[in-house]
Amino acid sequence: MTNCFWPIILSLIFISTVSFTQDFTSDNPIKVNSDIEKGFYWPYFLFIPDSPDTVKNNIRLFVIPNNTGKTNDTLSVHERSALKTVEQAKLVSQKMNSIVLVPIFPRSSSEWKIYTHALDRDVMITKNDSLKRLDLQLITMIVDAKEKLKEKNILVRDKILMLGFSASGMFVNRFTFLHPELVLAAAIGSPGGWPIVPVKKYNNVNLNYPVGINDFEEISGKDFNEDELKKVNIYFFLGEQDENDSVVFDDGYDEPERKVIIDNFGMNLQERWSICKKIYEENQFNNCVFKIYPGVGHKINNQIIGDLMNFFDNVNEK
Repeated sequence: MTNCFWPIILSLIFISTVSFTQDFTSDNPIKVNSDIEKGFYWPYFLFIPDSPDTVKNNIRLFVIPNNTGKTNDTLSVHERSALKTVEQAKLVSQKMNSIVLVPIFPRSSSEWKIYTHALDRDVMITKNDSLKRLDLQLITMIVDAKEKLKEKNILVRDKILMLGFSASGMFVNRFTFLHPELVLAAAIGSPGGWPIVPVKKYNNVNLNYPVGINDFEEISGKDFNEDELKKVNIYFFLGEQDENDSVVFDDGYDEPERKVIIDNFGMNLQERWSICKKIYEENQFNNCVFKIYPGVGHKINNQIIGDLMNFFDNVNEK
């Protein structure tokens, strides 16, 4: 999976980080260290825009899961990638009056089947304490960030905004299904060849996580909250020429789930997209928009950037 966030808005530059004991409105990202007692095994970045609106009580967290685009057992590799994501999001966060949170989750070469950056099935069931349930670890990061911001007299609104593309699009898609009560809006780009769908069966075939929600309670420990999910503003987008497909790779899907997708929804990403759209519509998910961009591959262009800005501007006013 490639790592692509607003490549046209900003060119990447070297940036430093500061701690909460320093001037954290100095236009630099803040690195918050891991806190196992609080529930997160990995650090995260915050970027707080230096804006008069920051002190008001209407600012939101803008959560962008990290996506390195490759495996590596050295955490600093994933940290550098996460830092680039923060830098790419800075201008947008200033315009949206939002605080950016980017986790620094690893993606291991030695445990390559656990596709951490996509919140895959292995993440949900692994016995490795540091890698399991990264959705819950992200929630504890969000809680921790809100507590730290409150200490600085910055009150953050309850629900978050989320954006993901490619592997992190998969993460955002799945996180939103798991915890819809926390999310105001989510933009989900090219989510690995298959967005999770809100049904248990298709063609009388069970759709287990992350294909569908057949075993949702078993894998998540709670009921699927359809009512809350229908309150989330969701913008799905895909390039007409995008061929980036996680379904065919062993780190993306196990063989049973891969077979279900290919046998029932085909090999073509855009054809699968149309089927997903129909499933959402038939189940009255009127809160979801599915968009295909003509002539676009696995990337984000200026038109998409503009549409994303409009999407978040509209929902952030609520």
